[in-house]
Amino acid sequence: MVSGWLPLILVLAIVWGVVTAAVAEQPSAAPPVPNVPRQIHPWGKFEVGAWKVLRATTESMEDGGRTVSVTETRFTLTEVTDTSLAIRVEVLVEMAGKRFRTEPHVVRQGFHGEPLGGALQVRDLGSAELAIDGRTIECRVMEVNNLVSTVRTVSKIWYSTVVPPYVVKKEATATDTATGRILEQATTEITVLDVPCRVGRQLLSTSQMKTVQRYDRGTVTTLSLVSPEVPGAIVCQTSREVDREGRLVRRTTVELIDYGLQPTLRHPGGLRWHFLPRRVSELPPEWIRPGLLPELQGLQWSTTEDSSDR
Repeated sequence: MVSGWLPLILVLAIVWGVVTAAVAEQPSAAPPVPNVPRQIHPWGKFEVGAWKVLRATTESMEDGGRTVSVTETRFTLTEVTDTSLAIRVEVLVEMAGKRFRTEPHVVRQGFHGEPLGGALQVRDLGSAELAIDGRTIECRVMEVNNLVSTVRTVSKIWYSTVVPPYVVKKEATATDTATGRILEQATTEITVLDVPCRVGRQLLSTSQMKTVQRYDRGTVTTLSLVSPEVPGAIVCQTSREVDREGRLVRRTTVELIDYGLQPTLRHPGGLRWHFLPRRVSELPPEWIRPGLLPELQGLQWSTTEDSSDR
């Protein structure tokens, strides 16, 4: 159960709205991505050494049972070039009272979020306007077509160079070229701008982001608060997964535990990270906490919304 849920968490934490099938580690050859500003990637504006730790609490209702697991993931920016970056990912998992560490790995991506080493084509589709939260945002639109092994991912990205969080909408489809089967369809969009959020001792201006990922097995819907001032952007998020019949099978919360803009001397000790003695952030009170709190608290996931997301 844990291994099946980790790809979603890692994808959402590293880059917004990227199709899960495209996140596997790839060779470090740099793709020819023209004239793409670093800041459209949620790690792109930071220097090597920036890091963050996220804690995810997942509740699974599959097979008639109910299990809860906690995953802490540490991301460290290890390399930035003119066209790409690399992030080291270290994971601690706690389940049934036991904690264990998975083997660290490195994810390498171009600034559009595409894995390196694939057959990449980027097209500039020109400018467009998007209306978000009562504002009109001037955007540049790009199409990114990337083939890795037999998986082709085609993404359409709307981004602004002046309005955080820069990538304001993204649509992506992953297809198995051998069979023609669609593996995943994902849509990510900013729905609310300028949301005040206290992060540590700072009051940051964040944005609310909604991501819908559709698979053969069902749909995952995620609400997030993101800030360009935090490495990787994610401050907190809440997700729920339903199967093809609309039954809730899994829900999770992801919260920022700690972060830094420079390399830290606080290395993991034993099976726990060493953190500052502070709570960095928490979910907004009007959101459902998809852990153990009642489903009816806060935001309502209506039947109409659920059916439209499937």
